[in-house]
Amino acid sequence: MREWLLEAIANGSIDRSGKLPPETELAEMAGVSRGTIGRVLSMLEQEGLVTRRHGLGTFAHPKTALISSRIDYSEEFTRLIANNGYTPGIEYIGTRETEPEPKVARYLCLKPGETVLEIKKAFLADGMPIIWCNNIVPKKAVLEPYEEDELKRQVYEFLEARCHIEVAYEVVEIVPVLAGKEVGADLQCDPNTPCLLIEALSFDAHNDPVMFSYQYYREDKIRFKAVRKFRR
Repeated sequence: MREWLLEAIANGSIDRSGKLPPETELAEMAGVSRGTIGRVLSMLEQEGLVTRRHGLGTFAHPKTALISSRIDYSEEFTRLIANNGYTPGIEYIGTRETEPEPKVARYLCLKPGETVLEIKKAFLADGMPIIWCNNIVPKKAVLEPYEEDELKRQVYEFLEARCHIEVAYEVVEIVPVLAGKEVGADLQCDPNTPCLLIEALSFDAHNDPVMFSYQYYREDKIRFKAVRKFRR
């Protein structure tokens, strides 16, 4: 539903003036309930894609809907790469069980002696690695046995299937860095290549921290944009 409405906003098929039809009409067009439309519009308003004006209606922002790489909300890496016009792929680097560094242990509220799984992957664009990621999951969160092949796919699938965890939101810190030796080798670039490092702490719907991630993006291959709304 969200994708249908975004596409309609982006290509101007609803109304080129920017004003959206009433929720009842949108629901009829999409073949869903008015409640579903209302929830989607609330989500898009939070993302800065529409504005609701009391007594006037809901107005879309087509230019915002066309942004392919937004840093202000999370998106699966393969979809992010595809939205930038590349064919996505995943290169599994490896997994290990280890004691977390103090910062990670503090973020994940781990006790001394508790271990984590570090799941490292590179994400490819037309066969070239452009994103390096180390997803760190508390070992105690893994509730069911798993095969290593499951770790080679999107980490969110593993969290849902084997940890019974669904990520609700992330708090991130964004730092410009150099690739460094390990990341540079996996991204097939010089260690001094500029990268954008995103340190992401993921939470579930109960506001409990469930995963910490180091995400390196090659600055020469992928750029981000954000929608900044004014506080009034």
